[in-house]
Order: sequence, then structure tokens, then C-alpha cells
Amino acid sequence: MPGQLSCSEPPSTPWSPGPLQPFRFRARREGMDWRRFSALDVERVAREMDVGTLQEYIGTVTFCDLEAERCPHCRNPVDPVLLKVLRMSQLSTEYLLHCQDFLSAQVAGLEDRLQGELSGREREGKELARLEAELQAARQEGRRRKKMIATQQLLLQAGANNYHKCQFCDKSFVNYSFLQGHLQRRHPEITDAVKHKKKSLQKKPEDMGNLRQKLLESLRKNPDLVREFRPILEETLEEKLESMGLRKTFKTLSSTVASQRQQKAKKLQEMPSLREKLTRENEKQIDKRLQDLQRSGVVVSNLGTLRDTEEEEKREARERELREKVARQKSEWKKKMKEMQNIHLLEKGEV
Repeated sequence: MPGQLSCSEPPSTPWSPGPLQPFRFRARREGMDWRRFSALDVERVAREMDVGTLQEYIGTVTFCDLEAERCPHCRNPVDPVLLKVLRMSQLSTEYLLHCQDFLSAQVAGLEDRLQGELSGREREGKELARLEAELQAARQEGRRRKKMIATQQLLLQAGANNYHKCQFCDKSFVNYSFLQGHLQRRHPEITDAVKHKKKSLQKKPEDMGNLRQKLLESLRKNPDLVREFRPILEETLEEKLESMGLRKTFKTLSSTVASQRQQKAKKLQEMPSLREKLTRENEKQIDKRLQDLQRSGVVVSNLGTLRDTEEEEKREARERELREKVARQKSEWKKKMKEMQNIHLLEKGEV
């Protein structure tokens, strides 16, 4: 039946540590204090839910012996049916007390277990935090070592490409100073020849500079020499560029310079027509302004001859100013044209 409890084994739960301990009913040897019970107000206890009083009387009621009790008035024994009821209530109360003790022990065990689980969870949380910190540190260390390895690989590659090999034997050196020491120890005749050549070359630059300057001056003074030596110079330059592997680059630069020179020559050819065009436009503007001034000068003012004379003088001054401005512009254009022609001639001479 629902709610029925077994005397031998209570219903087990997932968290129950096991069945009840062996249970046996105790013998009833407690005496009954009738005076004390007669003074007890049972209705008050039920109304006020006085659990303290129940705890105080529960042991006496459960373990008292009522079989030997007699009625104080008639001295007759207790009614057997009533005695059975009291006996069953005592047994039920004793069993319930046993269940209460068992459940209290269960609760205490579960509380200890919960406390242990909480402590373990806290330790696991601390351990997890420590492991995460170690993992983060390991990742940072891995990234640092990865960068270090990449840097070392770059240095090794750069070092492998920067070895200095001796041109006169099979040895290689890490830096240039070691190579120089090796040359001085193992190949002294070569180092002496190099030093002698350097000294001779150090003396020559001044002479070479003077000769180059004299040659350029003579070429500027005599353009015929340029035309005469130009094929020889071009052939020598092509041979030199061919030996250096720069012939293709020189051709590209030559074509670029030639196109630029053609553009400059075209601009120089267009300059006279442009100058004439600008001059005509300026003259048209000046003529137009002069005509405007003349038309404005025809009107006679109401102030008489004095005002007309002043207007005539102002108009003449403006015309004179415009003529001077046109003359200055013409001289500036001529000067610029002459400068550009000189620059073009100098460039042709240098080429």
C-alpha cells in the first residue's frame, strides 16, 4: 500500500548508503507518572504545536509498561483492547524514532558528502585555473620560441648567403676581415699587387679628371669633333655595356632620351606660332580696349571743356600704359624664346 513502511528494510533511494540497520523493539520497563500526566493539557499541546513537550514525553510514553498498572479508583487492570492500542502506538512510535535516527544519520552523511563534493569542486576549480594559466604561459612560450626559430632560420639563411669565399683557393670565411687576414697570410703576393694597383689608381683620378674636363671643353668648342668621334664613342660604349650586361637597359634609356628630345624640339618648333598667336590675341584685346576708350571719349560731359580735357588726358595715359605693357610682354617672350633656344643648343652639344 502507498505510505506503508516495512520493518525490515525501508525503500532505497539513489543517494541512500544502504538498508536500515538491524532493528529490534526494546523492552518496556519505564514507570508512568500519573500525576504529571494528569496535569498535562493535551489540547493545548495540539493547539500550540508544542514540539518541546512532545520531545519531553515521547520517551516515557513509548517505553512505559502499562500491563502492571491498576486503576487507582477500582484497582482493576487496564482494558486489554485499550492496552493493545497503546501497545501498537508504542511500537509505531519506537519504529518512527528509529527511522528518525536513521534519516538524521543519512542527512549528516549527505551533508558531509556534499561538503566534500564542494571542497573537491573548489579544488578542481583552482586546479583548472592553474592549468589554464600554465596553458596560456605555454602558448606564449610557444609563440616566442616560434618567432625565435623563424629569426634564427632567417639569420642562418642570410649567413649562408653572406659567406666570403677566397678567389684563389677553396676556403670560405664568415666576414670580410677574416678573408683579408687569410689573403695576407696565404696569398701575400696578390695583396701586394692589389695595394700597388690601388696606389696607382689613387694617383690617377686627378689626371683623369683634368683630361676629361679638357676633352669636354674641346668638344664644346668644336662640334665637328663630336660628329667625327661619335661612331667610335658609341661603339666603345656598346662594347662596355655588352660586357657589363647593360646593353638592353642602355637602349631603353636611349629611346627614352630620344623621345624626350623630340618632344622638346616639337615644343621649340611650336613656340614661334604660339608666341605669334598670343601676340595677336593681346593686340586684339588692346585694340578692343582702345576702341572702348575712344567710344567713351566721344561723349561730351556737362562740365564743359575742362572736364573733356581731363577725360582725354586719362584716355591717353591708359593707351600709353597699354602700349608699354604690350612692349614688355613682347620683350619677355623674345627673351624666353632665346633662353629655350640656347638650352636646346647646349643639350644638342652635350649629346
